[in-house]
Amino acid sequence: MDRGDWADVKIGRLSLLPMFTQVMLRNQSAQTGRFSIDNTNNQAALPSQAFSSLYFVRTLIGLHSDTGQLQARQVLQDVVSVTNGPPHYLCPTFVYEDGQWRGEYYKGTAAQKHDGETLQWAYELFLSGPPNRYKVGSVTQRSLTEKMYLFTSNYVVWAEGGFQAGQKAAVTAAQAAMASELGTYCDKNASAN
Repeated sequence: MDRGDWADVKIGRLSLLPMFTQVMLRNQSAQTGRFSIDNTNNQAALPSQAFSSLYFVRTLIGLHSDTGQLQARQVLQDVVSVTNGPPHYLCPTFVYEDGQWRGEYYKGTAAQKHDGETLQWAYELFLSGPPNRYKVGSVTQRSLTEKMYLFTSNYVVWAEGGFQAGQKAAVTAAQAAMASELGTYCDKNASAN
C-alpha cells in the first residue's frame, strides 16, 4: 500500500468574501418599491423592514417603482479592486422615498424647509455618484456643474438688481443651457461608450 509523500499534501485557505458585496434596501414611502436581481422582469417587493443581503460582485440590481417601472440600475462593484479596501467597504444603500429611488434619505420622515445646505447636500450626492457612462455630447458632472453655476450667478445678479427686464435674458439663456445639459446628461436611451 502506497501512502504517498508529505510533499503531496497542500493546505490552502480560500476566502470567498471578496466575491460578495452587501446591499441594503429601505422603503421610506407610502408605496412599496420593488427591486430585481439580474433580470428586470423578475421583481420583488421590498419587505416592510430594512432589507440587507449579500450578492456576487457584478450583479445587476434593478430598482423599480411601486408600479414596476425601472427607475435605476446598479452593477455591484468589486470593492477590493476598486478601493483596495476590505469587502463591504462600499456597502451600497438604496432608499425608496416618495416614489423615487435614492442613494440615501433625502427628505427624511418630517417635513423640512430646504435651504442652501440642503442644496449643497444634494449637489454632493450628485458629485459622489458614478460618472455618466453614456457620455452623450461630452456632458460630465463637471460640465453640468458649470452650467448650474452660470445659471445661479446670473439669477443672483438679476435678483440683486430688482429683477429688471434687461437682465432677464441672461438668466433665461443660462437656464436653457443648464436644462439642455441636464437633459443630455440624463439621456438613458443613448448607447454607453
